[in-house]
Amino acid sequence: MRLLAVALAAVVSVGTFAGDCTPPPNEVCDGATIFTGAELPYEVTAPLGCFNDMVDRPYFDVFYRFDCTRTGTYLVHMCGSSGDAYLRVYGDGCGWGDGFELAVADDECPGSPPNADPLLLVNLEAGQRYWFELGTFRPDPPWAPPLNSPYFFRVAFEEDPPGAAGRLDVDAGPEQQLQIAKDDPELVLSWGDSCIADDTDYAVYQGDLGELGVHMPISCTTNGLTELTAAVPLGNAYFLVTAHNDFVNGSYGFTTAGGQRSQGKPACYPRFAAQCP
Repeated sequence: MRLLAVALAAVVSVGTFAGDCTPPPNEVCDGATIFTGAELPYEVTAPLGCFNDMVDRPYFDVFYRFDCTRTGTYLVHMCGSSGDAYLRVYGDGCGWGDGFELAVADDECPGSPPNADPLLLVNLEAGQRYWFELGTFRPDPPWAPPLNSPYFFRVAFEEDPPGAAGRLDVDAGPEQQLQIAKDDPELVLSWGDSCIADDTDYAVYQGDLGELGVHMPISCTTNGLTELTAAVPLGNAYFLVTAHNDFVNGSYGFTTAGGQRSQGKPACYPRFAAQCP
């Protein structure tokens, strides 16, 4: 992740009021809502702040404090929020005045724009505290978000260990399932289209049947095709195909226990699986 340290001599608060709006208790750093690793995945839908509390910056924000208990990679997003949302992560303190900006996101959610919501992967360390600043951006004065505008916020630990043995997604029709044919001296893999309209490409992973759940990419793109020619593996192998939209991968399928299969190592894109319409 990018690391950007910003030093400020002073932070001046401007109370631009967004109409008839009740300020939430976590509108300022001192009132940040606290959650821990024991509560992950953490999800909340709530109203935005009411004030522009940064000079000349149209930010109507709320704050959360995360007490990290597990070192690793976290997926943080506001997909599905109202307005043009943004997200900032601070370490060592809340805001630019007390801490440093560890990461920032704006328009990374699938389908952005027009919904223009933030999504990021960030590495966090156990025993440390981190602050999340959430808000919406409006380019014209008075820079107010819609009254009682709701946001959605989710934090999840993303770096999963290898999963249990996988299974075929038997609910899908034969034309949607991954098919493998021999075309000497190679294999031809084919599959159906993604159920998500924003998905424009596919990544293909290969693993050893003796070590199910550990798979590496053999191609991070098929240029939008639902077919790929691959070399015949030396041993007993399996293949997985995931759809992506140049920002995130979709699902790798499900284990026999019903959970998501583990990601590729390395993964072509971070996983953010959407439900089919």
